[in-house]
Amino acid sequence: MNSVLYRLGVVLIVLCMAPSGLGGGGSGTQVFFSPAPLTQESIRDEIIKRINLSGKSIDIAIYDFTAGPIAQALLDAKKRGVRIRIILDEMQIKRDAKGHSEYRFLVDNGFNLKVLSGIKGFGKMHNKIAIYDGRVVQTGSYNWSDNAEYNSWENAVFIDDASVAQKCRDYFQRMWNYGGR
Repeated sequence: MNSVLYRLGVVLIVLCMAPSGLGGGGSGTQVFFSPAPLTQESIRDEIIKRINLSGKSIDIAIYDFTAGPIAQALLDAKKRGVRIRIILDEMQIKRDAKGHSEYRFLVDNGFNLKVLSGIKGFGKMHNKIAIYDGRVVQTGSYNWSDNAEYNSWENAVFIDDASVAQKCRDYFQRMWNYGGR
């Protein structure tokens, strides 16, 4: 039994430390980790790549959005005709008196935005989800920020699976319809 558990542990460690794209077993799943200086991979660059590859739509629910390069990639996609909807957390915007958030950039550039808190005014909109062209889902702990990229222990998982994408699209639409401003 200990031998089996040991081998299972080794396999999990190898999968978690493998270069991006491995570990999905051909399932269309890629896993990335930060901080970039230690992992030698860039979640931010992968997000920008996914934005640049999108041709139809991008739906985003992101708690903390302070990464200018991602905001610029979204603007470039918008100019290409990609339909983009973004849900942001209300408290993150309110506490950002110094203009650290990309919220003002998104508003000034005419993005389709919603700002949500938790239900009944409590809690947070704490998701970190993006859906690229209705089929590839990004989720994980990674906020779209320099802090997440360079300083924090974060993860992002990109899943190319129709049933996962459908469930995430339904969830996103439920949030979008919920209200907010």
